[in-house]
Amino acid sequence: MAHTVDYRDTRPTAQVETLTALLQAKYDTEFGTVMALLGAIVSAVIPPNVVSAVDALLGAAWQSTIKWTAQNRKVNATALAHGTHAYKGLSFDIPAGYTCSKADVCLVYANKVTGVIAKGKKDKYGCYAANLEAFYTSKRIAVWSTFDTLRKVHKSSMTSIDKVYAYAHIIVSTMPKRAKIVRIHSHGDFFSVEYFLAWVLVAKLLPAVKFYGYSKHLVYVRVLADLNLDNLRAVYSLGGKDDLLLNPDIDRIAWVTPSLDDAQTVLLPNGTSFVDDVACKFSTDPSDFDAIYAGRNVGLHLH
Repeated sequence: MAHTVDYRDTRPTAQVETLTALLQAKYDTEFGTVMALLGAIVSAVIPPNVVSAVDALLGAAWQSTIKWTAQNRKVNATALAHGTHAYKGLSFDIPAGYTCSKADVCLVYANKVTGVIAKGKKDKYGCYAANLEAFYTSKRIAVWSTFDTLRKVHKSSMTSIDKVYAYAHIIVSTMPKRAKIVRIHSHGDFFSVEYFLAWVLVAKLLPAVKFYGYSKHLVYVRVLADLNLDNLRAVYSLGGKDDLLLNPDIDRIAWVTPSLDDAQTVLLPNGTSFVDDVACKFSTDPSDFDAIYAGRNVGLHLH
């Protein structure tokens, strides 16, 4: 018998229905904000005044504070599997937990200074990224160096549109020229709408690079699906605050499973379900990239 993964919400039906209505209203507001800002971005060229503003805001040699991850074994394996050198597979990482506003059952933080782990109230699965930041001081320093620089833009008085261009400039101008495949966030998640849209702009500016990732922001995943860019795809990561809004007929979903069985049945919090195979059966399995780009659900073996 194939394995069943049960994420169903066990709270009283009336409570779940009320929560779903609240989540839908919030989703509608988020969607409106994303689409309004997306529609206001009329150029895929980063304006020179924004480049100057970034330099003035961040100071001399700010590029050295952005730390791309070159030694991600899974991303390196993905690059190899797609006919290029391992070192052409990179990831762009920011702190787990602190940037994951939609995380729920996997909300975990590694203290910026000490690395001590703190868990969210509903933590069920832990977080491999937070655990790595706790264990490897160099990784923790790297993700915080990147995020601290991005936060200066976030806290600045720039307009929302200029922030989109500023984030895009920071990413594009520091990305190693060798990059062919980029995992967006093996640590962390999109922390603002401007930052999310910056990645859309980055993909348009760099059509020869393939970008992919996971997110617990359902609105961002759906927007990317509608945009259908040739080189930027994402999948919704089950276990977040938007789970009750999932529709398996239209949403592509990643789930964690202790089983290697194929044809797994996944029972979603809102009572709907789907059946799909496990895409990643070991820690460095690059198959999730193909599954995401093929528009499939992504089963991740818990390892």
